[in-house]
Amino acid sequence: MKKSCCLDRANLREMVQYTTFNSNLPDNRVSLAETTPDGTKWFLTGAGLVRLSGEETDFRLVGERRENQGCQAVPAPDGSKWLYDGRLIHLTASGSAEFAATPEAIRSMAVDLDGTLWVIGESGKVYSRVEDGTFNEYAALTPYINKEHRGRIEKVFVDSDGSKWFVLFLDLCPPDNWNPFMVQRRKV
Repeated sequence: MKKSCCLDRANLREMVQYTTFNSNLPDNRVSLAETTPDGTKWFLTGAGLVRLSGEETDFRLVGERRENQGCQAVPAPDGSKWLYDGRLIHLTASGSAEFAATPEAIRSMAVDLDGTLWVIGESGKVYSRVEDGTFNEYAALTPYINKEHRGRIEKVFVDSDGSKWFVLFLDLCPPDNWNPFMVQRRKV
């Protein structure tokens, strides 16, 4: 059984363990842990998104986990964080959680220097989130998505200079031999 632990600040030799047996932690499986600038601690557990604020051990289930799609977290320039565990969650810098709809399941995500969230869907399509909360498909990479050759965009990341990198896969060889390559979109 996995247990959640933290080191006691008064004595680093002591460890405090939080489990479903000694606290109101809803599930012992913690797959991701993040802290927002206001000091709120967030955990993605087998039960869902859990919030812990202050020094108390009052774990609060904020949203139940819907799917087991793996977990991802990316920071934003304003101190907020984006999480994905089968649904998209925005942890604001002030310690609140906002759940957002996505056009499809997310394979990869990154936030650029302007705070725009970029996601790669399961289909390999690229989307950017705009101010009203909707997603626009980034059509410049659509030609690389080719069902006949199983082409898709796999990953996105943002370099320190603001360049966006997209990792593409095209299966032009036998099914077990992938041919990866990358393109870069420089910040303009």
